[in-house]
Amino acid sequence: STSTNAGLGPWDINGFSMSPGINFYKLNSAGTILWNRHIGPHTGNIMQNIHYYQNHLYVTGTFYDTLTFSNGLSFNFPYTDNPRAFIAKYDTDGNFINAINFGDGEDKFKYSEFDNQGNIYLTRYKDSYSKVDKFNAVLQLSWTKVLSSSNTSSEGIYTPGGIYFNNENNKLYIWGIMNLTTTILGNSFFISNLNSVFQSALIELNSSTGNLENIKRFDNNNDYYSLYFLLNLSPLRIAHFSQKDGFLY
Repeated sequence: STSTNAGLGPWDINGFSMSPGINFYKLNSAGTILWNRHIGPHTGNIMQNIHYYQNHLYVTGTFYDTLTFSNGLSFNFPYTDNPRAFIAKYDTDGNFINAINFGDGEDKFKYSEFDNQGNIYLTRYKDSYSKVDKFNAVLQLSWTKVLSSSNTSSEGIYTPGGIYFNNENNKLYIWGIMNLTTTILGNSFFISNLNSVFQSALIELNSSTGNLENIKRFDNNNDYYSLYFLLNLSPLRIAHFSQKDGFLY
């Protein structure tokens, strides 16, 4: 269980203190809190996901300038408009093991995903590129792939909206949005319909190498979608991968 808050606090939940910042908890099957851990302070720090692999927990999130862990480890940077990312590793007893930070304060970090070998994948983008990064179970960077890049105003970038790992075929699937003329991993797409400013694309990657396996573009036929994209509500922006039947919805 997780909580991110920026209020005054601290609060008490069933005898456990919840301080402003990032809090996460271990509950048993009866819903009883066994322990809680805190990552602070509270200045815009956000936890995105918590992943489990071989009796370890991996917490991913973002922070703007300072991030402090219970063992005294602290990351400190000048405040920037866009946050940096972090990955923190704990065992299932709540003991802190290690943490890394990632980024330069210019990228927008989107989502994280985990595979069946303990690898962690992060997607990020800014005006000139979008990327996906792979870290192994000991928090070492395995590879970085540039999904798309642009140095001109006439060419857009592919903006990742979600990343999913398929345990059946060990492939990565990235769902995102593109506009104008966009090159995705060497494949160029031109949007000729001026009423369709934004379009969606699904990318399939080899999770071992990050190489492109397949790509599928979905056309939007009117500016209804571009309006919803600007409002962060595009009906073609959200996808869900089902491990049960292997389909992406």
